[in-house]
Amino acid sequence: MALFLIRDPLHQNYSKFFDSCFNLLPLETSGIHVLVGTAFPDLTTTRHVLSTLYAQLRDISTKHGFPPELEIDVLLRPSGQSYKYQYCVKGEFPDPPAHIVPIDAETEQCEVPIDNDPKDANGKKAITAVGGTFDHIHDGHKILLQTAVLYAQKHVIVGVTGPKLLQKKKYAEMLQSLPERINNVCKLLQLHLPSGVSFSIYEINDVCGPTGFVRDIDILVTSQETAKGAEFVNKYRKEQGFSSLEVVEVGVVGGDGSDNWSGKLSSTDFREREWRKLHS
Repeated sequence: MALFLIRDPLHQNYSKFFDSCFNLLPLETSGIHVLVGTAFPDLTTTRHVLSTLYAQLRDISTKHGFPPELEIDVLLRPSGQSYKYQYCVKGEFPDPPAHIVPIDAETEQCEVPIDNDPKDANGKKAITAVGGTFDHIHDGHKILLQTAVLYAQKHVIVGVTGPKLLQKKKYAEMLQSLPERINNVCKLLQLHLPSGVSFSIYEINDVCGPTGFVRDIDILVTSQETAKGAEFVNKYRKEQGFSSLEVVEVGVVGGDGSDNWSGKLSSTDFREREWRKLHS
């Protein structure tokens, strides 16, 4: 596992820094954590920076021959969890690092000032909800979940699609089990949730999932792919006497699209890769 420390990705382009890092990291590196040590003006800007960083990191890692399965996580808040990093790199624009020094865990520390709560927190609400299959979690899923975390003041509700709704998925036999998908979502939430914000996970077996029976929800986070479903959810909630949900839409979650996620691998692509390996 490697740790990259950056300060101000809103005003500085770190592509040269990332390029140098991936050029020097061994291909067997298990994952990358990118810790951002700055505050952004508002939630919308934070979402934009998050999406841009994931796109940059994935493109550059691919260029250097790292597999699409390489775990990349952009950390906007320290979670308090402890991780063992084999490599730690600090870099500031415009100079890329000359070399990467392995960490001696007993004698060296990587430090960066952390001040990354948005200066303007307008738009945050008590409880947010997000849903999805979350099969073979990729960068787009991470942006979706992290957006739900960003907007939540107290609690995040995640709906994970149950198997009966997935029977017509392409390469359905390669779908991860429901417990495995839930476990992966738990790990991500534990990585990104700040102290004082809790989470709950529900199995989804209909269109609405928990948004159809949990009254106290304020915001629904959707992808462009699922935004139309939000209209149905709010219509159903109105019929139940529940309040309508504010909808926060993020960019394309994997696959082809009109934004900077065009061409990125989707969950279907990952399942196809596994299927072809199994049948080669």
